[in-house]
Amino acid sequence: MKMQNMLVTLLYMANLIYAQSQVKFFNQFKSEDFVVDLFKTNGTNVNRGNGGNITRMNIDNVPALLGQKFSFAAILLEPCAINLPHTHPRATEGLFVSEGEDILVGFILENGGKVFTNVLRKGMATFFPQGSIHFELNQSCNKSILIPAFNSEDPGVQTTANNLFKFGDDVLEATTNLTQQQIELIRNVLPVAPGLGLDECLIKCGLKPSPTSTSTSTPTPTSGTSTSGTSTSGTSTSGTSTSGTSTSGTSTSGTSTSGTSTSSEKDCTPTGTPTLTDTPTGTPTLTDTPTGTPTGTPTGTFTFTDAPTDTDQFDFETATPTATPTATATPTATPTATATPTVSVSASVSASPSSAPSKSSSTMYKISLNVLLINLIVGYLFM
Repeated sequence: MKMQNMLVTLLYMANLIYAQSQVKFFNQFKSEDFVVDLFKTNGTNVNRGNGGNITRMNIDNVPALLGQKFSFAAILLEPCAINLPHTHPRATEGLFVSEGEDILVGFILENGGKVFTNVLRKGMATFFPQGSIHFELNQSCNKSILIPAFNSEDPGVQTTANNLFKFGDDVLEATTNLTQQQIELIRNVLPVAPGLGLDECLIKCGLKPSPTSTSTSTPTPTSGTSTSGTSTSGTSTSGTSTSGTSTSGTSTSGTSTSGTSTSSEKDCTPTGTPTLTDTPTGTPTLTDTPTGTPTGTPTGTFTFTDAPTDTDQFDFETATPTATPTATATPTATPTATATPTVSVSASVSASPSSAPSKSSSTMYKISLNVLLINLIVGYLFM
């Protein structure tokens, strides 16, 4: 049939070329050749889809349009239906809403262009520039009738997605990053214009039953409580020591497998029982040894408990200190400190001689030497 129309068109073009005037060209037609019933849906000039139909009046079915640079059509959109995104390579389209409301329309001219959208109702009109990708979507629950007009008797039409997926798999894989299986699936589900539109709209309008939706909800379980390992830092008896750094045991927190419950669309109360499937693990270990040099200062009082046995001098050789130097150490985290011990000794000597000795110069000299010697010995012992 299309080949026949092409032959008819070529015939009329040849007649136009050789005709002496436009009058002779039109005189070749009958009156009915100038009329098309756009609401008749059983003709050869009709595109039928699940969402309606599009009836065209162009040079294919009205050869008298040759040279008139004019054509138009009628689009019947069922509730929720869409006239798929498409282009007209040889014409600008003007669109008039004859019936309907809440008609979303939009277009984009080319790469880098802005997307323009509008919502139309009965009596409103718009246009789409030549070559732009555009669409019409009926968002209402009532049928709509749109009348597009073109400034060409042969505007042409190219449905964007359908023609894109006519390319080979290699081209589409490189273009879309889809697998061959996904590409084939899309090819099989692409609709013919006009398409049905969104399921959400169809359900809202009662044109499609609401499916029984099941959702899987996962309750938040109570995570397992793990006790981290505790290490005891080293303690120095005398002087302040820098404590060793301890590595606490590492525990793996419990991972719980939550119960899975199936709920209806309105009831999302989980019915499963979360279970804790693991036990915190890890062993606390002390991995270091206290290091450092004591830096404390011994405290206390040295008391000599012996009494002098000589009336001339004190005998310090048998004196025994009874005080115990004490020091406190505060552990610190960095075992790198070093220190030079310093010792300060405070000693008091008490004695009660039965009689006061008489001290000569030589006696006092001996006492001073003995005291000095004792201080040197005590200092050496605590270094």
